[in-house]
Amino acid sequence: MKKANSSLCWTIGEIATETFSDTGNILTQGFQQSKLTVISIKENKIPEFDIKVYPNPTKYLLSIEIDSEEINDFQIMLFDLSGKKISQTKMNQKKNNINMNIYPTSTYILKITKKEKEISSYKIIKQ
Repeated sequence: MKKANSSLCWTIGEIATETFSDTGNILTQGFQQSKLTVISIKENKIPEFDIKVYPNPTKYLLSIEIDSEEINDFQIMLFDLSGKKISQTKMNQKKNNINMNIYPTSTYILKITKKEKEISSYKIIKQ
């Protein structure tokens, strides 16, 4: 009898694995997650300006660029995962930086508002 070796791998997210076996067969099943990173949580739906947030993941500086003539109407807010606001900055130029070096390694939520209306949200990974 010829034995066939096979393997199937599907990635969704590593939360649990389990192995089953019988005579000659072994099945390990579970969920895996490779390098899946959500960068934007809520997209900018207003076409009159463009927002760039980079690099993500970051170690030191996080840059936020907004291409808009009304730059003073924008606020940048950084939240930890418990929802606590840890930083708030009014945009004073088209490119602003947040010093992420002062924060511990974690995941953060960056919200950008214009005249107190939320425009975009980003999941920021601080390495």
